[in-house]
Amino acid sequence: MGEVNPRLLAVILEDLQQELTRWATVASDAIATATYTQRHAEERVDQAHRHAAIVNDKVVNDRDAVENLRGQAEVLFSKCVEAKQLSHKTLAEATIALQKAQQTLSLWQTELEYALAWLARAEERVRRAEIELAAAEAELRRAESELSRAESAYRNCVNYRDDKGRRKDCSSEASRVRRAQEAVYDAALRVKAAQLELAAAKAERERARARVKCCQTAVGIATKAVEFAQEAKERATMAVNASERSLETAQAAQRFVNQAAQKVTEEEEEADQMLKDVQLAANFTSEGQHHFRNAERSEESAQRLRIITRTELDNRIGMLYELNRPDLGVGSKGVSGVSSAGHTLVLSSDGSSRASDMLNKMIENRGKADLNLPGAWGRFTHNAIQDYILDHDPDAEVEKTVAVIKEDGSIGKGRIDAFTQGVILDVKTHNLDRFSVNELTKKLNAFATQIEGYQWSPDIKGKPDTAIFFEFRPQKQGRQEFVEAFYRTRGIGVIWGSE
Repeated sequence: MGEVNPRLLAVILEDLQQELTRWATVASDAIATATYTQRHAEERVDQAHRHAAIVNDKVVNDRDAVENLRGQAEVLFSKCVEAKQLSHKTLAEATIALQKAQQTLSLWQTELEYALAWLARAEERVRRAEIELAAAEAELRRAESELSRAESAYRNCVNYRDDKGRRKDCSSEASRVRRAQEAVYDAALRVKAAQLELAAAKAERERARARVKCCQTAVGIATKAVEFAQEAKERATMAVNASERSLETAQAAQRFVNQAAQKVTEEEEEADQMLKDVQLAANFTSEGQHHFRNAERSEESAQRLRIITRTELDNRIGMLYELNRPDLGVGSKGVSGVSSAGHTLVLSSDGSSRASDMLNKMIENRGKADLNLPGAWGRFTHNAIQDYILDHDPDAEVEKTVAVIKEDGSIGKGRIDAFTQGVILDVKTHNLDRFSVNELTKKLNAFATQIEGYQWSPDIKGKPDTAIFFEFRPQKQGRQEFVEAFYRTRGIGVIWGSE
């Protein structure tokens, strides 16, 4: 069973009121038109002898209008020629821009290859430095061990006494000690040199890594530039085609003006025939007067019924809005149910959440939770949906701040509503029914540009999928299909909330 939304019923009744108002206007206009037509017909019948002069004047006016249209058609043709020239110039400039963008991309791709080669050399240098340091340290340990043995042998020689108390000649042992000390010194110098080389190699590796990252960012920006340039060239090509079609249309307009001039000549011939039709028009006027009176009485009766119906609809709409008054409740363990101005959102949470914390804070500051405050419902909806995502995906990220590359190439900051299971999700609480078609197109394009900026952010690995969550499904006929088709061409998913 679906949920019955009093606010939706109220909106439907309000649409019915508007339809009745439009009908009343159309009916009044129709009666006014009929009155004018009837009176005009009667006057034409009474003034039959003047019609020939009126028609002749009309013929003159038509001929003047044709000449005026001829001048407009010539001006239009001239403008179309200029538009064609301008579109070709724009196409040439777009082609040059695309070539420059492709050259820039190729340059940075080459720089990236150089940077990667540099990084590989730096990695190899670090590896060799680490091997050299290990060898130097091993040699130092061997030299120190040899020095220890030489010193021990020297001490034993110095302390030696034969049976007669005579000492031994210890010159060889002393020489051994000096050679061992020199070896230790040389090994220590080798270790120091190896340490310096390793530090230098690591520093070079970090510089190479920074260069690789810089080149990768530049390649990404250059790639986008190529895509934009390609799109600009495509649009310029479309402009060229459109200008050529416009030129053909202007030429057709000139042909039609010539045909209109021929029609004016025929109109002059038919003016004489009009006198013969005056008597027949008098008969039709008399019959039309009878039908007009009947229609006027029917319109007056329908207008009285419309006023009664509108009063009843006002009462019903008032009761529906009274039924739909917000009823907020915040428990100690999260949010169980919240509604505002017809919005309904049901959550289940066993503990504190972003949504319940928001409502608790409103109660703490204001003594109540009022989601009718400007922007409050939108913030609450974002928090509630983020709570739901975190309940089902503990690894999800919400309110994630990332760097975004702007259209002018500068780097700005953006905040992703939710990033879950490799999908960037953007939450929107807009009422899509309140926008005109042009406004809706601009709004949808702005949403797409925003989420695509997140998708291409340097802080996001790879190119994740994207989706937009609309809290309310549009009620106007064909609007939901329009939104879904718009985003399907951009590769962006659409998720609908309540019906």
